[in-house]
Amino acid sequence: MGTVKINEMDQEEQTDINGNFELSPIPSGTYTVTASAQGFEEQTIKPFEIVQGTTTVRDFALIPTS
Repeated sequence: MGTVKINEMDQEEQTDINGNFELSPIPSGTYTVTASAQGFEEQTIKPFEIVQGTTTVRDFALIPTS
């Protein structure tokens, strides 16, 4: 399990065992989103476009730390 965070809103959510997560409600806009998990390098995606009232799907591919 890991964490997904919207940096500009200081809002974060834990992922489930499959890596799924839900952050809501989020106003429409462009954000910086960071995914992290123990034993993996953090990944940040910017720009991450969110349209309020819709579902935004984005996959993260975290790289194991050595």
